Amino acid sequence: SMSSIEVVKFKAAINSVQEGLGIWPRFSGIMQDLILDKEAKTAKESQEFVEELNQALEELGMVESVEIYNTPTGLKIIIADPLLFDSGDALLKSKFKKLLISIGELLKKMHYTNIRIEGHTDNMPINTLKYPSNWELSAARALAATKFLAFEGGMPPEKLSAVGYGEYRPRDS
Repeated sequence: SMSSIEVVKFKAAINSVQEGLGIWPRFSGIMQDLILDKEAKTAKESQEFVEELNQALEELGMVESVEIYNTPTGLKIIIADPLLFDSGDALLKSKFKKLLISIGELLKKMHYTNIRIEGHTDNMPINTLKYPSNWELSAARALAATKFLAFEGGMPPEKLSAVGYGEYRPRDS
């Protein structure tokens, strides 16, 4: 048998797991209004961010190089490869640095939990001393952008992460 306190803790744990897996209804009782208000604020914030980012892109002459999507997990910004790095390298180009500074300034005004920088490469094999494979290259690119946002853009490092996909998730061949 369980005491009533253990039952409450057990139910809370089960609810947490179910919610994390997306199988428990998120909206029930008084919390529904609070969650909806938060989501409405987040949606408005996201829209303002997109508008301000588009303005910054126009000023930098980079509108054609950036795609912005609103996804169920948050905003997704895709920046075209020629703008970012030279082929086979992870050094940030100066135009990309300017864009990252602009993005960082806009993000500082938003309420967000995490920012994931994803590095990609093409599907052409690479094998250099510095980058033995596309995985190392893509991870180095993601890390370069992440470190720049943290140390030059003033973003909190604890909210940033870097992921390298190598040639396994190329945007183009």
